[in-house]
Amino acid sequence: MRGNRLIVWIDLRELLDRGNLNLNIELAPGDVVYVPDPDDAFIYVLGEVQRPGSYYLGGNNSLLNAIGLAGGLTENADVDAVRIVRDARADSALSRDAGAPERVLATVDLDELREGGRYARNLALQAEDVVYVPRSGVATFNYYLRMLNPFAQVFVIGNSFRGGGN
Repeated sequence: MRGNRLIVWIDLRELLDRGNLNLNIELAPGDVVYVPDPDDAFIYVLGEVQRPGSYYLGGNNSLLNAIGLAGGLTENADVDAVRIVRDARADSALSRDAGAPERVLATVDLDELREGGRYARNLALQAEDVVYVPRSGVATFNYYLRMLNPFAQVFVIGNSFRGGGN
């Protein structure tokens, strides 16, 4: 913070880890540097993971580590469409979705990341990011079949009783 008019947000990960020297601004007398407490930094992992919930954002904060913290994927996970939702004001590194200017949505194919070796897609997460693992289409279809199955069995049993009584 410089005076009471200027607040400059600096992405320290970009500066320190990636060496972006454009972010290395010169400090002036009276400037205030505030580094948020990491204890307040949480991410949210939702959807088809073993233990959906909020997780402490530690030093190793990649997409794959977040999924690991949540116990890994369930058998119903759609690994082709894992989504990361981030407040667009917090990060401009991800492409902005024109339909929702306040939110950023990145979709990651975990198979492509794992098998294709495209580890650049193992994005670093920030506080308040949401990782969402959707249910696969086959799992959704199977879910509906399971919901219909009790009714189908009632018809089969009903027809058996009717046929046996005649």
